[in-house]
Amino acid sequence: MEALEPALRSGQSGPELAGKLTANWDRLITTYYYDHLGVWAERCGLFALGGYGRQEMVPFSDVDLMVLIPSDGDQRLAEHVGDFIRSLWSLGLNLGHSVRTREQCLELAAENTLVASSLLDARLVAGEAASMPDPKVETRDLLRRNGVENFVELINKGLQQRRKKFGDSPSLLEPQVKLGRGGLRDVHAVNWSAELLFGTTDWSELEASGVVWATEATRLARARSYLLRTRFALHLHHNWKQDQLTYASQDAVASILGYGEPHVPGTKTRFMQAYYLHARAAAEITDLWLDSWTTEHKPDVRSSRVDPTLDSRLTVDDPTALIQEPTAVFELISQAQRRGKRLPPHIRRSIAAVSSALPVSVALDGHANSVIRSVIADVNDSGKLLWTLADTGILSKMVPEWRHLVGHAQHDTYHVFTTDEHLLTSCYRLKSLLKGDLAERSPYLTELAAKFLERNKPDALLLACLLHDVGKGLGADHSLIGSGMAAEAAHRMNFSASETQFIRRLIIEHLTMPKISQRRDLSDPTTLSAFCRRIGRRSLIDALVLLSFADMDSVGPGHLTPWKLRLLEQLHRGATQLLTEESPAVEEHASDRVEILHTLVNDIPETRLDCIIENLPDRFLETAELQQLVRSTRLLDRQKADLQVSFHHSPDGFFTEIIVVENERRGRLADVAGVLSAAGLDIREARSFAVGSNRTIDLLKVCPIERPSGVMPDRKREIVATNLARVLGEHSGFERVLSKRLEQSRLPPKARPSVKLKVHVDNEFDPNFTILEIKCQDRPGVLAYVARLLSDLDLQIDRSIISTEGDRAIEVFYLLDSQDQKLSEIGASELSRAVQRRMEDWNNNDQE
Repeated sequence: MEALEPALRSGQSGPELAGKLTANWDRLITTYYYDHLGVWAERCGLFALGGYGRQEMVPFSDVDLMVLIPSDGDQRLAEHVGDFIRSLWSLGLNLGHSVRTREQCLELAAENTLVASSLLDARLVAGEAASMPDPKVETRDLLRRNGVENFVELINKGLQQRRKKFGDSPSLLEPQVKLGRGGLRDVHAVNWSAELLFGTTDWSELEASGVVWATEATRLARARSYLLRTRFALHLHHNWKQDQLTYASQDAVASILGYGEPHVPGTKTRFMQAYYLHARAAAEITDLWLDSWTTEHKPDVRSSRVDPTLDSRLTVDDPTALIQEPTAVFELISQAQRRGKRLPPHIRRSIAAVSSALPVSVALDGHANSVIRSVIADVNDSGKLLWTLADTGILSKMVPEWRHLVGHAQHDTYHVFTTDEHLLTSCYRLKSLLKGDLAERSPYLTELAAKFLERNKPDALLLACLLHDVGKGLGADHSLIGSGMAAEAAHRMNFSASETQFIRRLIIEHLTMPKISQRRDLSDPTTLSAFCRRIGRRSLIDALVLLSFADMDSVGPGHLTPWKLRLLEQLHRGATQLLTEESPAVEEHASDRVEILHTLVNDIPETRLDCIIENLPDRFLETAELQQLVRSTRLLDRQKADLQVSFHHSPDGFFTEIIVVENERRGRLADVAGVLSAAGLDIREARSFAVGSNRTIDLLKVCPIERPSGVMPDRKREIVATNLARVLGEHSGFERVLSKRLEQSRLPPKARPSVKLKVHVDNEFDPNFTILEIKCQDRPGVLAYVARLLSDLDLQIDRSIISTEGDRAIEVFYLLDSQDQKLSEIGASELSRAVQRRMEDWNNNDQE
């Protein structure tokens, strides 16, 4: 084992390393075999199966063995085989074993796809080959008699099931190197089918016979070698069998493979980009290969000429013919797009084989660019042609701006896919929205999308969506950089000047709506006014919300929660009302609130109600939701108790509203937040208002930590109420309650991408408040700690808005000083420095 890591660092290939380790096992196991079977050794056969049979052994691989025995074997043979197997167990091997006769092998192979696949990998390790039937050959002949295409389809079905379980993308943040899409099992599936179809798994032979292109053979061989090397390094790093390339292990694995020292900038990034490229090659070639040999797609005729018709079942002996006739490539794509067909697998393989060799000038060809534009703009795209363009390399050839994104990893806490896969997924998500397929998810945006298509062609919007992150990896402001790159692509595709400007604006502003909807108070008219001033036109706002939906919904599973979707729709609805000179809902009844309260709260004497309302701050009357006003007023009427708490689930089931009224001036929001965090609740929004001279109302919207959009379990009401009474009544602080929750789980947190602390003070957005924005690692009690920090600085929290992105929390506070005034510029600068310093100290103390 000691020699393996230097061999990896020196660049030895995966098959070479695996072959040496396999040979070591062969020598050891053969010795034990002959020692224990004695005279039976030559009458039996010892076969390696699975990875051992394929000679793909890595340090902690299973050793799968089969002893093939004659049908007339007796009890003495069984005893000898048992002794042999027990001797191997005593070595501590991860041993899988079976003892079968020839008849049993064939019977099991006919019944079980997994057994049949393992027998196709069978390799004789010891015994007399001349006297033993070859289980690989016999299994292959059996499967051929039963129908090759049927077994290939079973292989494909099993492959898809494994991918669904272990990862259906080769570009996941933490890929499964063996069983996920783009893993070694993809290569195995190709080889099993090749063994059946052509009697060999040697791709150089397949290339020589014209079954595969040279580029396919080379890419698959390199992918297999790289995946094997990566699996080797994973096992060495963990010192046990581990096939998932977790985030925590990526630095170490990159170093073992010779990419540089761990944690040095660029080491992990270079390694993961190379890994994604090889994994994607394995996935693409596997999919094309298996599709090519199903009953539906199997090519009947081979030809050396190029026939640009989709109905033909032709392939080409020499795909380089397409290089001399690049127009044929785009004619095939154009026909598929016009007729809503997917390119047949043999045509996709041919295009993939030659795409990188197409002349550079093709990117400037007018007809080729019109075909690419048409595919991008095709809302239906039932043939998934845009994805095919990316997989075959045509998109990189025609849109050079795309090339650096292929396999580009986004090492943060919430992006699940590489940048290119995220962009493709976004584009298809937008197409689904425009087609009306997401009506259940968002009736509001579905209706808006239909109206958008009535007034506009989708071309510009879809190109902006496809390229909205094209500037990533090239500088700090990827939106600004990407807008210029997208403009170049739009020019080649013959977009007009106004359309190109529209695309640029969409890309520049593609983060604006998610940020404002989740980080600013949407009930505040100032927010809507600032947003509308920035974006301007109604048509741009409509396009922007559709793009924002597609972008957010393609970051990763569950990222666009119902809560975030609701906020996005609320921002668009409010901005639309403002731009069309319709009064936003907040302002429709602001002046009538007192009268409405008198109507709805008729169980409180009028004089008493007038007294309560008189003490309510104007800000509360103007911005609180109507039901919050009613509930808060009733709580304020209960004078005897020092603390009143109410719980109400939102009608849509997205959150629970908690109202806390206490006989205390402001500054206790930290304790309230700490108690709620200790109860396993995420706070989405918090507002605090002083009532008269000695009372406070805290309004909070919470969700369970395990359900980002959901109501609080009713069983937690008593826990929260009891802990609030204890903490607020005894003035004991939230720390003790919160620490109990943290002690309940002593498991170390799973390693994830680190979150850089960022503190920003905005004194421009709102004329009445200073806005503090903190981005930090999400953990229990972070809002409580920041609220305590701000109270120590003698600042008042008017509102707090909290959102999360994976492991990152974004906390926004609307602040006033002790005199109820917005901070001065000097005060804002001092606040930024103080919060940065205190948060860094908290992080450091928490890690010790």
